[in-house]
Amino acid sequence: MKDEVEVYREHEGTIRVAGHTQPRDIARCALKLLENAIDPEFLYIGGNAGQQAMKAMTIMRYQLESSMENWEISFSPFRVRLSVVDSDGGLSFKDGSVWKLKIWSHE
Repeated sequence: MKDEVEVYREHEGTIRVAGHTQPRDIARCALKLLENAIDPEFLYIGGNAGQQAMKAMTIMRYQLESSMENWEISFSPFRVRLSVVDSDGGLSFKDGSVWKLKIWSHE
């Protein structure tokens, strides 16, 4: 039985990651969202973009952990489907992934 994967709905915290995106830029953007009380989510399709997202999460986690004592930082992965408008105007779906930030106190 094939499990159903939800269609992802982008929001103000969605950061689209491409294979050519600079990880430091992604991390800076995510930290700015956090400053504005918006939970960032890293959305990507494909291996190269996934590598860039992982690098950005590592940078972000290092910066957060160095400034937040007694807090735990992690990211949870989710498989998603993305609706994409083709060049001819047709709608299709692609498989993608989203990493969601989780922060909690461990006291």
